[in-house]
Amino acid sequence: MRTYRSMKAVLGIAGVTLALLFLSVFAFGAELPEQALSHANPRVQEVMAVQEAVTPDLMSMPDVLGTAVGQDDNGELTILVYVIWKEKSGGKCQKHT
Repeated sequence: MRTYRSMKAVLGIAGVTLALLFLSVFAFGAELPEQALSHANPRVQEVMAVQEAVTPDLMSMPDVLGTAVGQDDNGELTILVYVIWKEKSGGKCQKHT
């Protein structure tokens, strides 16, 4: 049950983060070229601020390895949460989703 609660909390935080990012996309309108995504970019700074706010809580969970700012498959900025993926057989491996 502990793992279930931890994963539920991670998914809840990820959902809030995605909602904030979704609102951010509409606030800024058109997408920026990929090369414009640097630390100087206001959108990147916003996502980094959210990452800094949620990372301490995420890192308190036993299966969370870390966080990062990246892009999803659609090129949207997102916060990546790296976790230890436990297979039903008990083996461990890292899974990036």
